[in-house]
Amino acid sequence: MSEGTDGPRETIVDIALPWAVFRLGEAVRGHVNLTPVDPRAHADLAVYWECAGGLALLTQGPIILLARCIRLRIGATVAVPFELPLPTDEPTSCTGGESSPAWFVVARLDYAGSPGGSAEQVRYPIAVVNLTMGRLDD
Repeated sequence: MSEGTDGPRETIVDIALPWAVFRLGEAVRGHVNLTPVDPRAHADLAVYWECAGGLALLTQGPIILLARCIRLRIGATVAVPFELPLPTDEPTSCTGGESSPAWFVVARLDYAGSPGGSAEQVRYPIAVVNLTMGRLDD
């Protein structure tokens, strides 16, 4: 379940992933589910990853625009698939101690024609590890 919702909450934005642990360099595949609860005509949807340490943002990945002018109707859920490549050279979630960075997949829904750039944004926590594939009997 997504967490860290920011915005007017006119649409329920939920990020759905098959699992929550990914390798550096791997692509995160999932869906962003949008369920409008207030009337809005259209919105643009984008995703990106964040790596944060404590309260500070360490790194943000490139923003990937998934769809422009998604038609939103109250009560009708729209599922938008995405593929988000993770970097190969960032610190992992499990570097040890309390200073390990936190990783998130972020979805941002920008409403078309909104004064002041109204948007919904949610963060979904993931774990990012650095595993090399090897044989168990090595």
